[in-house]
Amino acid sequence: MIQTADIEEKSLALVVVDMQNKFTQGPLLEASRGILPAVNSAISMFREAGRPVVFIRMEGEGHGIPEDMEDPDGFVPGLDVLDTDTVVDKAEMNAFCRTRLADVLRTMGVDGVVVCGLVSRWCVISTYFGAYDNDICPYLLKGGSGSSDPVDTGNVEAVCRTIGPEGIRANRDFRARPY
Repeated sequence: MIQTADIEEKSLALVVVDMQNKFTQGPLLEASRGILPAVNSAISMFREAGRPVVFIRMEGEGHGIPEDMEDPDGFVPGLDVLDTDTVVDKAEMNAFCRTRLADVLRTMGVDGVVVCGLVSRWCVISTYFGAYDNDICPYLLKGGSGSSDPVDTGNVEAVCRTIGPEGIRANRDFRARPY
């Protein structure tokens, strides 16, 4: 059975969901720009602590993608993605559904994930709850998920176990690091 209470002793990974160009149309453009500092800050924290960062990439079409959009599957400009980072492709909202994500995380020794990205009310919350189905304890990065309606993001943060940098720093692998 999954133990959810304490983040302090979890082996954490950061899971960045669907921060792709195709999800930055209309109000989502503002949302993606708004969450980028929190997401990049978390990426830096995880890398400095030697913890995994996994990027999730949605295959297929997004909603309302202009036909002439350049590189719709590319990650949003400014997202701190390295060529050496792990990328998991998905076709469903839940990044665990019919993907290798659970196996990748288990291989890395992960039993807790901090989830962030786009879109709060669809892929982010679906991936959050999908972690439970795979015996992985999820946390949502405070200020690290976006939606076309900020109310939706607030509702997702209210439903999920949401943590910010202070909560992450309580973890054994992040203690005593100069963030």
